[in-house]
Amino acid sequence: MIFVSQHVTIEIFPLGGAGVKAPSGLTPTIARYDLSELDNSFDDAAFSDIWRQAMEEYERTTKTSLSDPAIYKAGSINDLVQMVESGSTKFQQWRWPSEQRKRFLGVFKGAMRSVEILVRVVGDGIGDAFPPSKIIFNSISHLIQTGATVTKESDNIIRFFTDIKAFLDRMNVHDNTTCPPALRKIFVEILVCVLTLCALTTKSLKSGKTIKFFKALARGEDDDLAEAYAQLQRLIDLEGRMTGAQTLKVTSHGLSVAKETHQAVNAVSNTVTGMDAKLEEIMEKMKEKEGDKMREKDSDSLRQTQQFLAPVSDVKNDYENVRRTLLPGTASWILEDFLFKTWVGEVGGDAGKVLWVSGSPGSGKTFISGFIARTLSERYPQRVQDPSRISVAYFFLRENDKKVPEKRSMRAALRTMAMQVAENDKVYMQHVLKVARISPNLESFSVGVIWKELFTDFFLPKCKSSVFLVIDGLDEADAGERQDFIEVLGDVDENNLNIRVALIGRPELTQDILQNIVPCQVVLTARRNAKDIEHFIKHKIARSRLKSASQALKTEVIEALTQGANGMFLWIDLMIKELLHKIRPEQVRAALKNMPKGLPEMYTQVLTRLHSILDEEMIEDVSDILRWVACGEAALTYEQLRDALKLRTGEDMFCFYELLERCGSILAVFDAEGALLEEILDSHDMRGDDDGGEGGPCCDDDRKATVADRDDVSDDEDDFGADAAPADAADDEDADKKELQFQGATVKLRHLSLGEYLRTPAAAKFLDPNAAEVHIVTMLFKMFVQETHVEPPSALVNYGGLYWLVHFIKIDFTKVSLAKKVALANDLYAMFHRPDVQKMWLITSFRAIELGRAEYSGPILAVLAAALDPEAEGVEAETRAWAEELVAAPQLLSLPIAKWAAHTWLTELYGLTGHAYIYAYVLHQSLGVIPEIGPRAQPWTWDDFRTVGSAEELLALSRWAIAETGAPITAESRRAVAFALRETGFVEEAIEWCDKSLALGEMAITHATKSLCLEKLGRLEEAIAEQLICSQGAEHATYWSTWAKLGALYKEAGKQAEATAAYRKAYEIAPAGGAAAEYLACLAAERNAGQYTEVLDALPLPMLVSQCTGFEMEFHKQAYDNAQLAGKLPALLKRLAEAVRTELAARRPVQALLCRYWLAWHAARDPAQPYSRALRQYRRVLRDGARLIAGPAATHPGAALLRMTVDMATEALAAIYYERAVAGIQPDGTGLNEAALCSLTTLVENAVKSQERTADDDDAGMFVSTRNCALLLGKVYLKLGQVDKCRATIKERLQLGVDLLSDTDPENDFEASYVLTRALLLSGDTEGALTAMQVNMTDLEDGEVDDAEPAKSEHEPEDKPKLLMLLGCDGICHAELKDKTMMCTTCLNVDYCDPCIEVLRAGNQPYRRCDPTHEFVQFPPPGLPQTKSGNVYFRGEEIALSAWLDTVRKEYGLK
Repeated sequence: MIFVSQHVTIEIFPLGGAGVKAPSGLTPTIARYDLSELDNSFDDAAFSDIWRQAMEEYERTTKTSLSDPAIYKAGSINDLVQMVESGSTKFQQWRWPSEQRKRFLGVFKGAMRSVEILVRVVGDGIGDAFPPSKIIFNSISHLIQTGATVTKESDNIIRFFTDIKAFLDRMNVHDNTTCPPALRKIFVEILVCVLTLCALTTKSLKSGKTIKFFKALARGEDDDLAEAYAQLQRLIDLEGRMTGAQTLKVTSHGLSVAKETHQAVNAVSNTVTGMDAKLEEIMEKMKEKEGDKMREKDSDSLRQTQQFLAPVSDVKNDYENVRRTLLPGTASWILEDFLFKTWVGEVGGDAGKVLWVSGSPGSGKTFISGFIARTLSERYPQRVQDPSRISVAYFFLRENDKKVPEKRSMRAALRTMAMQVAENDKVYMQHVLKVARISPNLESFSVGVIWKELFTDFFLPKCKSSVFLVIDGLDEADAGERQDFIEVLGDVDENNLNIRVALIGRPELTQDILQNIVPCQVVLTARRNAKDIEHFIKHKIARSRLKSASQALKTEVIEALTQGANGMFLWIDLMIKELLHKIRPEQVRAALKNMPKGLPEMYTQVLTRLHSILDEEMIEDVSDILRWVACGEAALTYEQLRDALKLRTGEDMFCFYELLERCGSILAVFDAEGALLEEILDSHDMRGDDDGGEGGPCCDDDRKATVADRDDVSDDEDDFGADAAPADAADDEDADKKELQFQGATVKLRHLSLGEYLRTPAAAKFLDPNAAEVHIVTMLFKMFVQETHVEPPSALVNYGGLYWLVHFIKIDFTKVSLAKKVALANDLYAMFHRPDVQKMWLITSFRAIELGRAEYSGPILAVLAAALDPEAEGVEAETRAWAEELVAAPQLLSLPIAKWAAHTWLTELYGLTGHAYIYAYVLHQSLGVIPEIGPRAQPWTWDDFRTVGSAEELLALSRWAIAETGAPITAESRRAVAFALRETGFVEEAIEWCDKSLALGEMAITHATKSLCLEKLGRLEEAIAEQLICSQGAEHATYWSTWAKLGALYKEAGKQAEATAAYRKAYEIAPAGGAAAEYLACLAAERNAGQYTEVLDALPLPMLVSQCTGFEMEFHKQAYDNAQLAGKLPALLKRLAEAVRTELAARRPVQALLCRYWLAWHAARDPAQPYSRALRQYRRVLRDGARLIAGPAATHPGAALLRMTVDMATEALAAIYYERAVAGIQPDGTGLNEAALCSLTTLVENAVKSQERTADDDDAGMFVSTRNCALLLGKVYLKLGQVDKCRATIKERLQLGVDLLSDTDPENDFEASYVLTRALLLSGDTEGALTAMQVNMTDLEDGEVDDAEPAKSEHEPEDKPKLLMLLGCDGICHAELKDKTMMCTTCLNVDYCDPCIEVLRAGNQPYRRCDPTHEFVQFPPPGLPQTKSGNVYFRGEEIALSAWLDTVRKEYGLK
């Protein structure tokens, strides 16, 4: 319940209900009660005595002085939270789950918030040398430090703060209030109780009797404690009664005053008082969204960094897959390992910055890696701009990840980890961007160079940043890159870099590592893994049907697996899967007695069992899957693998996912996002299905005998799972839904060690690698040769085009039968000669270029030679003839491919085939059939793309193509030659061939090619003529670039009018195409030349008023300026009004609303028009906009345009209200236009409500609009001479600016400078505003020059402030302000250049913007000296930016 009068502003807090509506005629406001004049019977001296006694009692109870240096000194909640979160205490010993830790911090912060409010209300004046704020926060700090040393006390600590929070939650109502001494005394005594409770709890923690302590509390057995809590409850109750009484007293007084002043509620003082409280609420609501806006500002730098580093995309998925499958409580033993502690830095100082964790396959190395990365990330939260700037980065190297081959690369690993660090540390991001400017081709550098550029050059000992790097699977990295990395790692310890590296891999690398560095070495042994192994076994049993076995049998399983595992988690996983296929306890015991030893034996048993339970057809299906997955050159998708099996059988497999589920022991499936589909693949294994699946024996004779033999089974050893439901509910899922789960999924081997096993002789009966390669090539040939016309084409087409050659050269043909060679030879003929087959595989890649190399051509020639074997049968005549030809001339192997490429080049104009001349040219360098094209000196690389020796070589190639391939001589073929000549830099020849093409037929694309060539030679008139022909009939949006190119040619030739027309056409057919900026530049040039009518005629006004692509404001400025200069403003307004009616008649309400906005904008800008006209239109926009937003239009495709229009109208209307409100204000504060001010207040209130309604839509435009409108309210205080209230109003904006400048992100420094400058101008602090404008967009924080780059010399000139590059003149020139700006101290965001400000002051500005009487300040001010990066010039001296920010904080009471 809220009342406002001239003397008192009261809010009745919810002691007596929800509140009562204010009497009619009073302006409601959200303000705090002010009881400061009600009771003055107590003073600070009395409070001080109470407080001094309380502190003495605390020290007697705890036997500790709060001034003890061992106690962490905290001055605020943030200090306490930082202490809890940091490693400065032993808090980490509690090892809470993340949920419990989150719960503690929530309770802790809530309790401390109430304490902080009490401390603030009481004030520090009552405590001489040691004020209450220090005593309370230090006592809390002492309690936490004491409790953090005792792991078992964590729950009791939470309980203590929960109790305190429950008692003190009510104190939050006193935030930002001034209370009378009577209440203040109660607050002091409440703080005394809190201090007493802290003392008693700390004492119990020290004695180790906390549990007994709280039990005594519950039973009421501890008199001291019970009395303290009882006293606290009494004080809280007393505070509630007194607040109610005082509130009622003031309410009575307020009602009396309200009644007396009811007729004068519109007085200026009442209005301003109400606005103060409303503005406070508005600012508080807007502040909640300010953080989201701040986070958007660094997106551009992040994008540039990502583009430069080119990180591996799915590393986060690798980490999440590991983190998700890591069992709680496992791997934590490493935290207690002395060598790990040394590496982390807990012991041993800076020694041992490289950690080497080694273990055999399946021993849990990856889980250890994930645990280390997770632990460090929890210890040092990432992406929160923490002052410690400790980053955690990780990479999981994978040799068998064929989907992402870069996962084998150490270079890719370093780039990816650098990206993770950049996302966390903005200063490091600037270092990376600096490297990008100096060395843009990072991907081509060696491991040593990348390591130096990205890590050692930045993380020097003086640097404030540091990083932990966790690299898993070191043994799976490329051998050469791995060795290079190990060799450069010595820099870390030698140079004491702020880098700590954890390497995890197989023990075979230990010797290599020890030869180069002295790491902290941890070996994963069975002893170390023992507890984790047992926990893992129990977890697996609990999730399977083994959980229904008797306890005795489960104990036997646990003991046997623990002994047989030898520390290998993978072995256990596979063994449990094997046990799930046993039906009776004796079968399980028999399996335990005959367990395989080691992974190779385990894999043999798994595959043997799989073969034993499947029929012959399914065995062949599983074998086929193994061939493709184990030998594939890239990870295959679910669809590709299904099509691969279809190639063999000729039929599509129904429910292919079921076959993958049966292979759950050997395969891993990852969804389209890279997440492991663990539950899907484990479904059969974990359930032990009765319907077959991997539990095939469930249906065999043993299973059938189960029920019959039950009398022979003892009661404590029933058949586990025998009585279970026959199938899980998941088995009844619809097949289409299940298929959907697998769409886009990637199928891989479950573990690298399985791939290694399958290449050993022991696995020969399951997979023959050479036979597998033959099978893959055979199936790919079948797809290309026999199924060329199948629709839709197989998902394997792209894979086949890229990799069939790679598979082919891996085959050992000495082990291949003659019949198979003949079949392959016949297919090779089709692959090389049939045009439909050639196109199918050749357009997928440029792999065929490799045919010029012996390692690719040799195996093919060998197979073709087999076709000439006298014993060969089934050789087709064409194949035999080709083979015989190649015996005499083997270098002609690629000739058919060269013919296809040359023919395609001359007959197809677009796509990859447009570059087919590269195919033909490179192959001819090895063929030697065209005399003009000689052999290559070096092997071809991608750097040679579009590079040929001479124009004559290309022309010879084209002549050969016509003669040998039958390519016709047409306009298209000659244009193709011209295209190739232009691309390879032979411009004169390209023009000649364009003419030859045009002589045979007109083609717009040929004219475009010729135009480009002529422009390159500087023959602009001819280029324009060609481009004009090309543009004829180009009316579709896709042709906007044709018109834009024509405009560029006209502009280059100095033909301004023609350039304008061309750019206009480009803009009209594609407004978002990219021609708007050039079009605007042309209009400005014409206006400056006095061609006002021409500009108006050139403006596409109907289009401009009905859409928004980001340039419309500039177009409308041009329209207004030229209409005013041409004397046609009334006609312009009439056209805009007609546009509104046209859109309404066409039933386009959103477009009509935007038209009306622009009509209002022009009317408001025109001095000859009364403000009332613009006000009517703006109000209509807001009224109609609100109606449309509440209706169907809110979800229409034009909804964004609708909201943006309302936002623009809101801000424009607020500016008008503000100008009218303050226009007549006199120096003494009189003359305020109260009606306009009330309208402004109402407008801001409605804007805030609208923002709240659309909060879920993330409407950034509404947020910015509301913020600017609210700032205009704050200006009222300054005009009224109420500087303190003005500063209080803008405090939130100042805090934002200071925070942005103080964070570690230099990318948002421009926004910070802009915010601070305008806010300080608003408060009348011109000196501060000019200082804020000095802030440059530097790459470093203040004082960190040595961290990342050398400081500039004192004699080296600084760059111009980047800030000025983004300001535009609001005067008639509309130019960009580069060197200087004149800032208005009255208007919001108004800047002028010198010439335009003279026009304004002379009263000659032809539109409403600012006022000649306003004051301006110049930046940079005359004589401003140059300062070093990170410094500013303030009050006659150069000081550090951080020092000036401290001054601002102190002066304005900021945090």
